[in-house]
Amino acid sequence: MLKKQGDTTGQIEFTLSPPEKDQAALLAAIEQFGIEQGLLESFRYRLGLIVDELVTNSTVHGTCSGANQTVKVHIAAHESNLVVEIVDSGLPFDPTTHPLPHCCPQDGPVSVGGAGLSLVRRLADQIHYSRSNDHNHLVITLNTAKKETACLLKK
Repeated sequence: MLKKQGDTTGQIEFTLSPPEKDQAALLAAIEQFGIEQGLLESFRYRLGLIVDELVTNSTVHGTCSGANQTVKVHIAAHESNLVVEIVDSGLPFDPTTHPLPHCCPQDGPVSVGGAGLSLVRRLADQIHYSRSNDHNHLVITLNTAKKETACLLKK
């Protein structure tokens, strides 16, 4: 069940249990929150991509089969930053120390796993991981004042 709490001070909180069934509703609520905060579409996309990847990793890789799992997502807007906190009851895992995959042939055989975490680490301005009380706690900071770079494709 997705439980959403929000207010007018620029923050929103979600509790997902079970997370895999609530993820689409979470992402829709994050998009609406971003619109209400006046965030650019490119920034909202980056925010949704980061949260989606981390919640997916938590549900797919972080829990034992059949175990109950809860993921909490809290997003708070500050002066020039957006702070995303993700707390889950899964197995211990620090995404900040996970090795980045090889994606270029000159680096060795191309790796498949870990590409999403690599993307998250490149899109976030800061990431901090801690573990306490059998929960993973991840804090991601995104600078809302930083100009997004456009991806231009020639047709």
